[in-house]
Amino acid sequence: MNRSKAMPLFPHPALLLTRGREKALVIADLHIGWEMALSEQGIHIPSQTGRFLERVLGLIRAHSPSLLILLGDVKHTIAKAEMAEWRDVPEFFEALKRSVREVILVPGNHDGGIDPLLPSGIRVMGASGMRLWGRYGLFHGHAWPGPDLLECDLLVMAHMHPTVSLSDPLGFRIVQQVWVRGKCDRGRLREGVGERCEGRGKAGDLDCLIMPSFNDFLGGQSINREDFGEREYIGPILRSRSMELGGSDVYMLDGTYLGKAKALIRSD
Repeated sequence: MNRSKAMPLFPHPALLLTRGREKALVIADLHIGWEMALSEQGIHIPSQTGRFLERVLGLIRAHSPSLLILLGDVKHTIAKAEMAEWRDVPEFFEALKRSVREVILVPGNHDGGIDPLLPSGIRVMGASGMRLWGRYGLFHGHAWPGPDLLECDLLVMAHMHPTVSLSDPLGFRIVQQVWVRGKCDRGRLREGVGERCEGRGKAGDLDCLIMPSFNDFLGGQSINREDFGEREYIGPILRSRSMELGGSDVYMLDGTYLGKAKALIRSD
C-alpha cells in the first residue's frame, strides 16, 4: 500500500503532499495585484508577482511535483479584476503550466471573475474544495468544505493568514507567519455542512492544517491576542468553533514549534 504524507516545506509557506511517487505542491493566498490597493493609499511597492513566480518555480524544481494546487485567493480584488491582474495572472499561470503536469485552482473569496484571466488547461474546482487521493480535503476556508471532504484524514485550509505577535521584555514586537495544526469536531462540521452529510459516518476528530499565506507582505489574523477566546475568526470552520484553536499546535515558517495556541496568548 502506498503511504501518503503531508509535509510543510520549511522555511517556505508551502505544503508537499505525497503518495508513493506522486507529489502535489500546495500554496495559498498570493493576492496578486494587492500592490494596486496599496498604491491607492499612497504606498508604492513594485509588483511582487515575478518574485512569487520564481519562488514557486524553485519549489517545483526542488521537489518535482506532478500537481500544483493553488488553495485560493490567487488575485486580490474580490469581485472583479484590476489592470495589473489582467496582465500578471495570465502570465503567472502560463509559466506554471510549462513547469508542472497539472495546475489546479481551488478558488477563494478573492477569486471572483478570475475565469477570463486563466489560460486553457487550468482545472478550476468549486468553492467547497477537492478531495485528493481519498485522504486530503483541500479548500480555501471562506466557505464550508464539501461533505466528501469530511471523510478525509486531513483538512487543509487557508484564508486566515495565521500569525503570532512576539514581544521581548523591552517591548519590541515582531509579527511572524505560522502554521496551525489542530483538531476539528466532525459532528459540528456535519451540522455546518448540513443535510448533504446524512449517512456519512466516519467518527472521531478530523485533523486540520491552516496554511500561512504565500504572499509574505500580507497581514493576517493573530492567534495570540489577549481576546483569543472571545474574538470571531474568519471562515465558518473557526466561527462555528468546529476547530479547537486553543489546543492547536503552532509552528513558525522555519519549523520552530512554539507550543499550543492558548499558551501563546499575550496582553498589552
